[in-house]
Amino acid sequence: MRPALVLPCVALLAACSSPPAADVAPAAVPSAVTPDAVLLTALGRVAAGAGSVRFSDDEELRTIQSVAPGPNTWGEIALFGSSGIGTESQRYGVRIDQAVYTVTVGAAPSQAVLVSGQQDAALLKTTLGKLGYKAEGDRLVAPAAAAAPVGQVRTLGTDVVLGGHSASLDVFSGSAVDPALTALATCLGDVVVAQLSGRVAVGVRASRTAEIRTVVCTTWDSPAAASAAADKQRAAYPAPASAEVTASGAVVRAVSTVKSPRTMFESLDKQTLPGITA
Repeated sequence: MRPALVLPCVALLAACSSPPAADVAPAAVPSAVTPDAVLLTALGRVAAGAGSVRFSDDEELRTIQSVAPGPNTWGEIALFGSSGIGTESQRYGVRIDQAVYTVTVGAAPSQAVLVSGQQDAALLKTTLGKLGYKAEGDRLVAPAAAAAPVGQVRTLGTDVVLGGHSASLDVFSGSAVDPALTALATCLGDVVVAQLSGRVAVGVRASRTAEIRTVVCTTWDSPAAASAAADKQRAAYPAPASAEVTASGAVVRAVSTVKSPRTMFESLDKQTLPGITA
C-alpha cells in the first residue's frame, strides 16, 4: 500500500484554515450518524496534532472478506492501516493477520504504525534479536546500517508500535481524541477503513453485501461555508455515481457507491475528490 499522503491545506479546501484548536467544540454532524467505536478507540491512542492518520478495523475486514459475495475487491484494502510496513510484518514477528485494528500516523520514512491486539511480545523480541535489533530503553532498535523500513519497535502488552528510524513512537501516547479528528470520525460513521488528513476524511463503510459505499467528510469554517461546499460537491459527482451530500453545522458528508474500496483513497492521493480537491 502507498504511504499516507499529508496533503497541503490549500490544495484541499477553498478558504481553508487551521484545524480547530483543542479547546474548540467539534463541529456538528448529522444526528443519525453513529460513530465507529473501533475508529474512535484507535484515534484515542493518537496524540493531538500527530498528522495524517490511516486506520483499518482488521478484525471486521477479515470477516467481510470471508462472507461478502461477488469478486473479492475487499482484498484491495487489506493491510490499509499498517501502510507499507504490513507486507513485511511477519519478518519482524508481528502477527498482522491477527490484529484487531491497525493505525498509521505520518508518511515514510518517519511513519509510525500501531498494531493492536493478539501480539506476542516474547516472539517479537526473539525475532528482532535475531535480526540484530538492540534494546534502547523501552525500544528495540535496528542496527544503524540497516535499511529496513522498521527501524524501531516498542511492545505494549498485546500491542506493538513500529516505526522508521526517524519516527516518533510517542505519537501513540494520546489520552483523548483530538476534537478535529473526533468531528471527522463521527461524520464517517461505521467504517472499516479510513484516512483522515487535515480537514478531510475518507472511509469505506462496513458492509457484508456486494455494495461498496464510501464516505467523504470535510470540515469548514462556518455553516454557510459548509452549505456552499455541499452544493459544489453535489454538482461534481457524475450522474451514475451521484452521492448523498448533506451539510450539518460546519461539516459536509458525501456518501456514494463505488466499484472498488480503493476508489476514493486514490482520489484523495491524486487530489481529485469530487468538488473538494483540484
